[in-house]
Amino acid sequence: MLFGLFKHKEKLTDTQPVFRDDAFVDVTYFDERETEDTVGYFCGANIRLSPDGHLVLYSLAEKRVLEDISITDIIKGSNNINNYDPDYINDVSLTTEKIGIRISLKNGAAKRDFWNALTSTYDDIRAQS
Repeated sequence: MLFGLFKHKEKLTDTQPVFRDDAFVDVTYFDERETEDTVGYFCGANIRLSPDGHLVLYSLAEKRVLEDISITDIIKGSNNINNYDPDYINDVSLTTEKIGIRISLKNGAAKRDFWNALTSTYDDIRAQS
């Protein structure tokens, strides 16, 4: 009976994320996929950026991992899409060799927090290399 209590407790395997928030994500795949959806998708997601540089997108509706990428694989990132004032748009664009992600955060403060977490985590990882 005592062991039955422990099996329901989750192990803490992840470190505390440096950023975590809900957003809309628009994902485009650049390569051919075997699934029915060969282009990409748009949905609500929880974004988590860990200190080790993993950016994980969790589906809000389906409660599963949508994407898990290393931020060191990002070849282009922009917080000023279409040259608009970044205080008035809440989108961040990230591109790797295989995927394009546009993240629409709920407000300018969340966008700034995400961008600052993303760039400082990237700099920390590069400094350790």
